[in-house]
Amino acid sequence: FGSRPPTSAASAGGAQPPERTATATLQGVSGSNDMFHQAWLKSAEAARQSSHHLLALDAGVTSVPIATVTMAVLQRILLLAPEGAAAADARQQLPLHVALKHRQPTRALRLLLDAYPAATMHPDEDGQIPLHIVLRQKPFRRDVFAMLLTCNDRAVEVKNAEGDYALHIAATAGAPIEAVKAIHAAFPAAVELPNEKTGSI
Repeated sequence: FGSRPPTSAASAGGAQPPERTATATLQGVSGSNDMFHQAWLKSAEAARQSSHHLLALDAGVTSVPIATVTMAVLQRILLLAPEGAAAADARQQLPLHVALKHRQPTRALRLLLDAYPAATMHPDEDGQIPLHIVLRQKPFRRDVFAMLLTCNDRAVEVKNAEGDYALHIAATAGAPIEAVKAIHAAFPAAVELPNEKTGSI
């Protein structure tokens, strides 16, 4: 995603309000792109009023809620601070978790996944990894499911806080049969693994 921007004024000396630091940083990168600046300022304001996950920007001093940003803003944020894709919120959700829950476009999910592929194995406070979230969603997003499984098929071996593996979740959530078969092909042993809490298979 390119090199990191110059050290911000906040870190160089004298703390500034996060929104001012971010705006200055973005102005330096995007020049006179008024539409982009307006989108950023709107997202920054939403961040101050939102409990949604905040994506780190400009060395962690500023943030915006992923659920409200446009593709252009998301691309620019990841260009400035790709490490933000690995930043977890108070509920241990990564930006990918939140973007999935808000049914962000597949292109946005791809950007987050490319920035931090390990997100596929990261559990939130409920032990849910991105694959678990997708399996429960309706309508089912086949392209997103395939993207996550292709990125890391070991994700099917992760169980959530309830003791369920991806195969259990897919079956109980009524996921398409092709998804169930794909999970089984990647982790056949799951058929014989019981839920450790309930004992059910």
